[in-house]
Amino acid sequence: MDRSLRWTLRISSAAGLVAIVVSHSLSAYLAKNENTSFSWLTTSQPVFLVKDAESQLTSSSGPASSSEMPGAGSVNDADAPDIKLNKVRALASAALLLEPLSARSLRILGQATKEPENTRRFMDAAIATSRLESGAAVWLINFYFEQKNYAETARLADVLLRSRPNMVEVFGALGRMAETDGKSEVQKLLAQRPPWRPAFFQHLEWGVSDARTPLEMLLALQSDDAGPSSEEVQSYISLLMRNKLYDLAYYTWLLFLPEEQLSTTGLLANADFTFPLSGKAFDWDLKGAEGVRVGIEPEPDNPKKPGLHFSFVGGRVGDPTVSQKLTLIPGSYRMSGRQMGNVIGPRGVRWQVSCLDNPSSPPMALGPMLTGASQWAPYEFQINVPKVACPAQEVKLYLDARSASERIVSGQIWLDDLNIRRSSDR
Repeated sequence: MDRSLRWTLRISSAAGLVAIVVSHSLSAYLAKNENTSFSWLTTSQPVFLVKDAESQLTSSSGPASSSEMPGAGSVNDADAPDIKLNKVRALASAALLLEPLSARSLRILGQATKEPENTRRFMDAAIATSRLESGAAVWLINFYFEQKNYAETARLADVLLRSRPNMVEVFGALGRMAETDGKSEVQKLLAQRPPWRPAFFQHLEWGVSDARTPLEMLLALQSDDAGPSSEEVQSYISLLMRNKLYDLAYYTWLLFLPEEQLSTTGLLANADFTFPLSGKAFDWDLKGAEGVRVGIEPEPDNPKKPGLHFSFVGGRVGDPTVSQKLTLIPGSYRMSGRQMGNVIGPRGVRWQVSCLDNPSSPPMALGPMLTGASQWAPYEFQINVPKVACPAQEVKLYLDARSASERIVSGQIWLDDLNIRRSSDR
């Protein structure tokens, strides 16, 4: 370590109370001395010195590296002119004389140092002074990750995320580490239920290269008392759905279903509405609308049996829907159910099945118009899933109104005992 580095770090320590007095005396001397390059310095200027140093560092640097915060300037940029870096170091050192416990000044000095080991020392000093110095923390997280010091990487990531729980750069580092020998460190960290864990599963795509890596972490958590929450599982499933990995998404959903629900799940999930709606991709999604109430309620002739209930309060109504995602393989199917009630209006409700990747294309199947019946009555229609370009589907129930006048509806309808089966299954 060179003498100037040791001197600067010594000033930054909490033990250097004498240095504070000396530094203020020195800064006052420099401010009065017309022959020095620091003739503009006054004791009230450390914040401006730091801002100037940071702007100089940013203007002298090339593209930002993965180890830095946005706007913090490049770290160890070999292409930065020495004269620029010398000025940055002078400005930051002057600020540190005036404010010896400035974590920001220490971080800037680290950024303006071309030797990685010296940079690490400055960044360590910045973090020791303030854990909120996120630029230094991110640099150290990447540094220790590259050094394969996974325990220190995990420790620093936890420290930073507890104060700034939405830093995707840190989630990215943990995601990358989960695909190395440091996987166990990530799992130990997650098992402690840190407050940032839900956000971690929301931002996994920033770091992982294998879509199965998050599933391994979720399953590892499932084996102890720190089991994954429903929201964390849904975050992963949503990630898979956005990337059109439908089969893995459906498999994951099945893995985390309660055992009693898994044993009754067929091609259509929760088909008789027995289980509480989970809000996950492969469960029912209910959306009411103006003038319409949609819900799961006890059937009027059997209070112990839940059913799907549309209640139209009268007048012009909006666009209520009930939908569910499917992963049917190519082939022919039959969808069936029962209806009861009395929909008063020009049109009723209708099921349709569409390819999930082509929602604007014509549906592959349309059910009959359903307006209810005085007693429970069955209905059925055919679904033909094409062999190409349709790996996932959506079944949706909607009000089949074609004009504003056909939205004037009242009454109610009940639906229950839904089922989808292959046409060859009887």
